[in-house]
Amino acid sequence: MKLYIKILTIISLFIFVTSCSDKPLTLGDIGEAAAESFENVTGVFDEEGSEDYMSSQSVAMLIIPPRLDTPQYTENLKIPKSIDGRDGEIDELVNAPVLPKFINLEIRKEGVARWLEVEVDPVSLWPYIVKFWEMQGYTISYKNPITGSIETDWKEISRNIKVERKLKTHNENYSTYKEKFFTRLEREPNGYTNIFITQEALEIDNVLDNKKILWKKIEPQIFREAELTIRLMEFLGNSRNESIALLNDSEKENTNKFYLDLVNFGGAHALVTKDSLSKAWREIGISINRSGMRILDFDRTKFIYLISSNDNEKFEIKIATRNQDIVITAHKVDNNQKYLNSTKTILQAILNAYRLDVSLAQVKSDFENTDFIKNKRLTVNKQKIYDLVISDVKNSLEQWKLSWESGDFEKYLEFYDPSYFDKSKFKSRNEWIGDRISKVNSSKNISLQIDNPDFKMIDKNTFEVKFTQLYSSNNYKDKTFKIIRFSLTEGVWLITLEKII
Repeated sequence: MKLYIKILTIISLFIFVTSCSDKPLTLGDIGEAAAESFENVTGVFDEEGSEDYMSSQSVAMLIIPPRLDTPQYTENLKIPKSIDGRDGEIDELVNAPVLPKFINLEIRKEGVARWLEVEVDPVSLWPYIVKFWEMQGYTISYKNPITGSIETDWKEISRNIKVERKLKTHNENYSTYKEKFFTRLEREPNGYTNIFITQEALEIDNVLDNKKILWKKIEPQIFREAELTIRLMEFLGNSRNESIALLNDSEKENTNKFYLDLVNFGGAHALVTKDSLSKAWREIGISINRSGMRILDFDRTKFIYLISSNDNEKFEIKIATRNQDIVITAHKVDNNQKYLNSTKTILQAILNAYRLDVSLAQVKSDFENTDFIKNKRLTVNKQKIYDLVISDVKNSLEQWKLSWESGDFEKYLEFYDPSYFDKSKFKSRNEWIGDRISKVNSSKNISLQIDNPDFKMIDKNTFEVKFTQLYSSNNYKDKTFKIIRFSLTEGVWLITLEKII
């Protein structure tokens, strides 16, 4: 009996791993795995044939628990914000593979499809993705490690919307918006994992007198998909700033969106586009989930999705080429009847989701209003200005120094703003000028050295420079740390602040 359980476990593991590849699984493959298991069973488990197969190191490195669909964790599991342990905390998922400390993450964009590419195989990633959603406060209502699919339950979120006026007659507080997310992991031939995150959203429409809430479906909030993608990247070890930058960079990738339309071929409906097969595969998968339908299974080699409609009917969505076009058709999983009306409804739902405005205009607006993006944009603009004017500022500092060394007081004074004087030491500009005359004197053989100048642009008209000033004359030497502020006045950089620090 124990041997039988072990054999079944091996076959289950084999099915899961092979299902992550592009090669379809055959009955012959399963038979070969079963035959090999009889010969090598002690090699897979511990040499002594322990009854507790989870104690085997070979199996423990796989995430698949006994039932394949229920990754297990300890009750007292403590997971910090990020799994990389950089904060000194040890994050551990029981029996899950240890991920590399540094994981290469990229956000890819093709047409309406946006996904996260992770340099880790889906088998290793699975328990971490499940844990991520739990840590975000979402209850998982469906998960299937065979297909790499995760669906959260609805989560209510308070949000200000127009229908709030309908709620004023009620004393209770109602959440005006709720959402759930679909996550799908796909294995790439190179072993990487593509992670697709899509959202479905409902908005409160009204509250009846019996306090029953009526909800209505609204378009998926694309910026929420982007936000959760960024949070996942943080969870996998990236900084938020770096993740936002990658999101914005992804907008530069292939954003061509081919026209997709619903056509009638002699009574049979289909979606038609001139896209590529691989691009259509991703876009249709994204659109299926955004429409609220569930992907039950898929065969990427045949370009087929098996889906469940909102009415819990099963359909096959097939993507194929026809001449120069890509044709997407829906087929009810029932060979005895034709369901032309229902297949048209399915295709229309996919089309509606595809035609959403997913240009990330709202996302870009949201993220460009973050401090990071503002500072990044400001830094780029400031750098351009800096490069244009820094030589003029440096020249003003050098000429100021030379006029002091030469004792040319009138020239020296020209480098100061006409209203400037040191208000901390002098009561008037004339008093300050009198002091400077005594110190800017050619008979003193003054030598002035400026070391380690650090130029900082405050704005396009203001620069500050910090430096070490080494002063010497006939009878005096000193070393001071100084800040001088230059402001652009009528095309000339003049000193508006000078102080010792």
